[in-house]
Amino acid sequence: METKELLAVVHFHNKCYVCGKRYRPSRGFAIHHIKYFDGEKIYSDFSNSELYHQYLKDVIDRRGSTGFALLCRKHHFAIERLLRYKPETLRRMIRLCNVL
Repeated sequence: METKELLAVVHFHNKCYVCGKRYRPSRGFAIHHIKYFDGEKIYSDFSNSELYHQYLKDVIDRRGSTGFALLCRKHHFAIERLLRYKPETLRRMIRLCNVL
């Protein structure tokens, strides 16, 4: 079992946090950082994804999984797009959605 799959099963109930879709290794799921702490490494600091997931496993074992979420490809992409907006713009967009 790969490290990412182990994390999905043990810490994230084996499903996307947003839609509940079951984790499948070939489907592009991502372990999303909700908040980075000073000195934490990011994906691009590693030569391959398995090394990154081993690093994440150590971080999650030490700190807990509350700073992370397992997301399917669709919802990880959506979250990353939303994070590009300024907070006030995002609040207005959400307010508009709540009106519809």
